Amino acid sequence: MRVLLVLLMVFFLCGCSKDPDEIPYQKINVPVTTTFRDIEKLDDGSLVVCGGVDQSGIVMKSIDNGANWKVSQTTFDNPVNALYFLSSDTGFAADADIPIYRTIDGGMNWEPFYASSWTLTVNRNL
Repeated sequence: MRVLLVLLMVFFLCGCSKDPDEIPYQKINVPVTTTFRDIEKLDDGSLVVCGGVDQSGIVMKSIDNGANWKVSQTTFDNPVNALYFLSSDTGFAADADIPIYRTIDGGMNWEPFYASSWTLTVNRNL
């Protein structure tokens, strides 16, 4: 019985891995100061981020892995909380006050999206 207990202890102690001391990351400089809330990496490798503060939202896109950013041409009345892309061109964004926006050009221009073809329920806690 002792041998079995010792073997189990050795197995569990040797099988446990140690967490890394440091998680690798890269600081990305952006052209605005704001709170960012979501990021999507698209099929074509470009990055889209969203966020905002108070009564102002923002969406930005980078096609060079974050070295340079272009700010969306759309004005958002509230911070943008979430992004979801179906492809490199078509995506959706939800702001802090329920409206949903859709892009068909990869995130540079957004229009309000009204779900007329199916019932849509939105969780205010996006």
